[in-house]
Amino acid sequence: MHRATVPPIANLTPDTLPYDLDCVTGRPRAQQVRAAASHSFGFGGHNVVLVFTGED
Repeated sequence: MHRATVPPIANLTPDTLPYDLDCVTGRPRAQQVRAAASHSFGFGGHNVVLVFTGED
């Protein structure tokens, strides 16, 4: 968010999507980011989601 960059999704190519969705693939995209989510999945059903929002 601080660098105004969206990282690409690993192991995803646009031609593998069965629907029209704007995903960042290949290289990072320079773009203003107002919110971001971080998902962490662990063994035994331990899951955490953090949501970050920036100041306007």
